[in-house]
Amino acid sequence: ETEFEVGDRVQARWNGEPTWYVGTLTSVNPYAIDYDDGDHEDDVDLSLIRASRLPDPPRYPTPDAAPPTCSTVLEGRDVGA
Repeated sequence: ETEFEVGDRVQARWNGEPTWYVGTLTSVNPYAIDYDDGDHEDDVDLSLIRASRLPDPPRYPTPDAAPPTCSTVLEGRDVGA
């Protein structure tokens, strides 16, 4: 039996469904998971959890570092309108 800790990256079968989803453990007694797709699940049975070998989710830049918007990119250009 694998011992998991809060913060571990795991895969779990959300709601007992057959598909495995990647997430991060937020509690171990009982098990709770914040999934990478934004869902959260409490009281997850240990039989539905396995260690994840996938990398951490991508870190997106802060809004201050966001790329320019289309209107900024096209500013001053003849777009044929």
